[in-house]
Amino acid sequence: MILGRYTLPNLMTFTAAALSLMAAVFAAWGHLPPAMLFLLYAGVFDSLDGPLARRLHLTPEDKQFGGQLDTLVDLTSFGFAPALISYSLGLTAWSDLAILYFYLACAMIRLSHFTVHGTERKEGVTYFHGMPSTYACFIFPMSLGVASFLPSGSSAAILRLTHLAVGILFILNIPVRDIRSIKWLMLGGLVAITAFWVTVLLVQ
Repeated sequence: MILGRYTLPNLMTFTAAALSLMAAVFAAWGHLPPAMLFLLYAGVFDSLDGPLARRLHLTPEDKQFGGQLDTLVDLTSFGFAPALISYSLGLTAWSDLAILYFYLACAMIRLSHFTVHGTERKEGVTYFHGMPSTYACFIFPMSLGVASFLPSGSSAAILRLTHLAVGILFILNIPVRDIRSIKWLMLGGLVAITAFWVTVLLVQ
């Protein structure tokens, strides 16, 4: 007998963890486009576990285990992984490490708050308090995509601003709509970001 709950939603969560690990590894190897694609799709798989868990007839123990697992994976995928990617891209000064720690601490606060308070529904729409950590999987590939059109050396400044802004949004007590309820926006963004980084990968 081994520990754990092995359900389809948890498989999605484990897949998200594997993809975020590959994102950090490829960034350390100096391969940014695949790193961005791995990070992006870590978020996609992470967003599947909740809806699947609600559709399946899971036991209360399965649901509780899955919730704890999802929180841990969110911290590694959208807390540690973006920080490690940025470190690999040159944010290595002490001031940069302070920014990365600020971002990581905000991610921990955000996830702890979600564990305690969850979400709320207004007029049939789910809202979070503070920006969900999963949104980082879209924001960092977008910000680095924008940086690729700017003068050389601008990526570090863009990354610093992104970590600070995202960290603040994690802990800012404002209602944030679940992007999954705006399917055209989520799918459109996913296709656009994927197409951009696949193109960069192919022309290298």
